[in-house]
Amino acid sequence: MGRSRGESEEGFGSDSFLDVIANIIGILIILVVCAGLRAQNNTNEPSEDVKEATAALAAAKDAESNLEGDLHNLTEQIQNVSMTAAQRFQERGILAAAVAERQQALDAKRAAMESGSRERFDLQREAALAEASLSKLAKEKADADSVQASRVEIKAYPTPISQTVYGKEIHFQLKGGRVAAIPMEELLERFRSQAQQQVYRLHHQRELTDSVGPIDGFKLEYTLERVDVSDDPNHHGSYPQLQQCTFLPMAADLGEMGADATGPQSQFRTSLDGRDPRRTTVTLWTYPDSFVLFREMREELHRLGYSVAGRPLPHGYPIGASPHGSKSSAQ
Repeated sequence: MGRSRGESEEGFGSDSFLDVIANIIGILIILVVCAGLRAQNNTNEPSEDVKEATAALAAAKDAESNLEGDLHNLTEQIQNVSMTAAQRFQERGILAAAVAERQQALDAKRAAMESGSRERFDLQREAALAEASLSKLAKEKADADSVQASRVEIKAYPTPISQTVYGKEIHFQLKGGRVAAIPMEELLERFRSQAQQQVYRLHHQRELTDSVGPIDGFKLEYTLERVDVSDDPNHHGSYPQLQQCTFLPMAADLGEMGADATGPQSQFRTSLDGRDPRRTTVTLWTYPDSFVLFREMREELHRLGYSVAGRPLPHGYPIGASPHGSKSSAQ
């Protein structure tokens, strides 16, 4: 019994081992087939790099073809220009030969004439040249007369030389096609009164900023600073000084339109009432959108006898003043 059992176990073990080997070989065959199929698919479908290279090659071929076409067209144009130039040169030679031949015939004819006939011939020739020149001048004159000369208007102002303003001055803002009177004197008077009451604050701080107004749509913002005196080493002190001030409009539509400002009942005329034109200068603070209005207002003010000072300002730049600023120059 023991022997037959051993033979059976040995036979069973061999068969199992062969089955395992067969299964492994089958799996390997399947893997090889799958790998072959995948490689075949990859071979049939090109990669992105190959596609990009193919597209670039096709574009380069198209560009080369276009360049060859352009080169061919340029070559044809050069040949045509060369042929045309050769024809013109040949025609020029023919004309020069004809002119020389005609001149020789005229010289021979003139030499064969008697002295009196020769002089008449020269006079007739000069007369023909003079008539041709006269006809040309007459045509040019007729062309010139047919063109109407443009009318140029020259405007003269009372004082063409600018002069620094030292007398009374009234200020207007020209912005957005509108004219607005700036109550500069009233705002400065209120500033002086307020600044005297705030000087004490400069004992404890270097500078202070405040505002007054609004008056007639404008307010004044100012900055005072403390200036220390150190010239005398045995004496120390300080005094207040205006650093800068700006006149700010409280609205964008202040004043009146330029077309209304020249009317007899306008706000502009009201601002000028009671002022002596001989002792008053009108300063126009003008922004880039109102340069045309500036010229119109200047003409009107000159007509009324006022001197006018122009102060152009860039967009967004406020009307201001400082101790280091310049005075207005009037015309």
